[in-house]
Amino acid sequence: MNKKKLVLLAILVVILVTGLLVFRQYKISFQKVTININNSSSTVRVGLYERKDIEGEPQKTGEELQTITSGETFKLKKGMYVLVPKGEQLDPTPIRLTVQATPVNLTLDIPYTQEYLQQLLTSESAAIQTAITAKYPTLTKDYTLNPGLLYHRGEWYGTTIDNKIGPENNRFGDTLRLVLQKKDGQWVVLSTPPEILLSAPNYPQVPVDFLRIINQL
Repeated sequence: MNKKKLVLLAILVVILVTGLLVFRQYKISFQKVTININNSSSTVRVGLYERKDIEGEPQKTGEELQTITSGETFKLKKGMYVLVPKGEQLDPTPIRLTVQATPVNLTLDIPYTQEYLQQLLTSESAAIQTAITAKYPTLTKDYTLNPGLLYHRGEWYGTTIDNKIGPENNRFGDTLRLVLQKKDGQWVVLSTPPEILLSAPNYPQVPVDFLRIINQL
């Protein structure tokens, strides 16, 4: 084999090795991602976007990369992304997704928007009132039941009640708080008795964020 052929062979080997290295780097730059969506509707979808964090908050950038349904597994290049829920009823707050060296298995628990929760409250108010008065039949004689709010996907309700000291001085006593949960289609009062502040140790089944919201009412 003459010198010219050896040089050509060496060049081909270098090109082949370089190509293999580039392909390997490209291949390992991707990672397996599985997305599950913990909502009652099987039609819930989220959009995938590249992410930029602005003042600590995730923001989507560019065009949507793909639409994802629950249970999907796919390969995604390592980097920073956000998932944006689709649908008028769903809170559109971007959800962080960071893809690194290990596979990602992410379960999303997407709440409803405040506007939709307010709509649900209109239809649930009578049932909630019935549950409270069934638990505390004399409550409305001694307390003023204030408007409350729904949380998450409408399965939690919180409100306050004001103790009526007496109409002669037109003032009130302590404000107490109630939290209810909808189980199997029925509202259940968890606050037994109502409390000035609802603590996480006393209500481990209630989302901590919701307890904070009720305590600020």
